[in-house]
Amino acid sequence: MEESLCDRYSFSRFAGISLDEDVQDHTTICRFRNLLAKKKLLQPLLNEVNGQLAVQGKLVKSGCVVDATLISSAYRPRKQVDIEMVTTDREEDSDNDCQVTLSYSKDSEAAWTRKGSSYYYG
Repeated sequence: MEESLCDRYSFSRFAGISLDEDVQDHTTICRFRNLLAKKKLLQPLLNEVNGQLAVQGKLVKSGCVVDATLISSAYRPRKQVDIEMVTTDREEDSDNDCQVTLSYSKDSEAAWTRKGSSYYYG
């Protein structure tokens, strides 16, 4: 919250803090939030703010936020084929069965993507 209030004019304007005023540090904001939670005032306060936003037609009631930040993978993208031989005890399954796993990196969540005309792995 402190960083957003210092970094974004829209946040400080929404909070009613002028550019020449000091912004409270994160410890003060956290203590205030904990005090509101202790006194069970967080939900009533949120309801009041949402009510005022709704009256002004500024309350968004549906939609979702998607973080599309590209983060580089710590591992290089390289193709790796793992073959594991599976043995069976049954005689009619005398053929050697194998299980093949194809992976591109140790990072299972990493994949190739394109942003503009550049390709990224992450």
